[in-house]
Amino acid sequence: MAVLVLGELGRNGTSRFGQLRQALAGVSEKMLTQTLRTLERDGLVSRTVYPEVPPHVEYELTALARRYGNR
Repeated sequence: MAVLVLGELGRNGTSRFGQLRQALAGVSEKMLTQTLRTLERDGLVSRTVYPEVPPHVEYELTALARRYGNR
Protein backbone atom coordinates (compact mmCIF):
# COMPACT_ATOMS: atom_id res chain seq x y z
CA MET A 1 0.00 0.00 0.00
CA ALA A 2 2.79 2.42 0.89
CA VAL A 3 4.40 1.90 -2.51
CA LEU A 4 1.14 2.87 -4.22
CA VAL A 5 0.85 6.08 -2.19
CA LEU A 6 4.50 7.00 -2.77
CA GLY A 7 4.11 6.31 -6.48
CA GLU A 8 1.01 8.47 -6.73
CA LEU A 9 2.63 11.36 -4.88
CA GLY A 10 5.74 10.96 -7.01
CA ARG A 11 3.69 11.24 -10.21
CA ASN A 12 1.38 14.07 -9.16
CA GLY A 13 3.32 15.97 -6.51
CA THR A 14 1.12 17.52 -3.85
CA SER A 15 -2.27 15.84 -3.38
CA ARG A 16 -5.21 16.13 -1.07
CA PHE A 17 -6.60 13.09 0.73
CA GLY A 18 -9.62 12.86 -1.56
CA GLN A 19 -7.43 12.99 -4.65
CA LEU A 20 -5.28 10.16 -3.33
CA ARG A 21 -8.31 8.09 -2.42
CA GLN A 22 -9.81 8.56 -5.87
CA ALA A 23 -6.53 7.72 -7.61
CA LEU A 24 -6.12 4.57 -5.50
CA ALA A 25 -9.56 3.15 -6.23
CA GLY A 26 -10.59 0.34 -3.95
CA VAL A 27 -8.47 1.47 -1.00
CA SER A 28 -10.46 2.09 2.17
CA GLU A 29 -10.31 5.43 3.92
CA LYS A 30 -8.98 3.74 7.05
CA MET A 31 -6.14 2.00 5.20
CA LEU A 32 -5.13 5.17 3.36
CA THR A 33 -5.15 7.15 6.62
CA GLN A 34 -3.00 4.55 8.39
CA THR A 35 -0.57 4.41 5.47
CA LEU A 36 -0.21 8.20 5.28
CA ARG A 37 0.39 8.40 9.05
CA THR A 38 3.08 5.72 8.84
CA LEU A 39 4.79 7.40 5.88
CA GLU A 40 4.68 10.75 7.69
CA ARG A 41 6.14 9.18 10.85
CA ASP A 42 8.92 7.59 8.78
CA GLY A 43 9.78 10.94 7.19
CA LEU A 44 8.74 10.03 3.64
CA VAL A 45 5.59 12.17 3.38
CA SER A 46 4.92 15.63 4.72
CA ARG A 47 1.45 16.79 5.73
CA THR A 48 0.47 20.44 5.49
CA VAL A 49 -2.73 21.68 7.16
CA TYR A 50 -4.21 24.97 6.01
CA PRO A 51 -6.44 26.72 8.58
CA GLU A 52 -9.59 26.94 6.49
CA VAL A 53 -13.16 25.78 6.86
CA PRO A 54 -13.38 22.98 5.93
CA PRO A 55 -9.77 22.07 6.73
CA HIS A 56 -7.48 21.76 3.72
CA VAL A 57 -4.74 19.13 4.09
CA GLU A 58 -2.12 18.34 1.47
CA TYR A 59 0.42 15.53 1.29
CA GLU A 60 3.70 15.53 -0.60
CA LEU A 61 6.93 13.57 -0.74
CA THR A 62 9.76 14.78 1.46
CA ALA A 63 13.29 15.32 0.14
CA LEU A 64 14.23 11.94 1.63
CA ALA A 65 11.54 10.13 -0.37
CA ARG A 66 12.42 11.99 -3.58
CA ARG A 67 16.10 11.16 -3.12
CA TYR A 68 15.41 7.42 -2.76
CA GLY A 69 12.82 7.49 -5.55
CA ASN A 70 15.39 8.72 -8.06
CA ARG A 71 17.74 5.75 -7.64
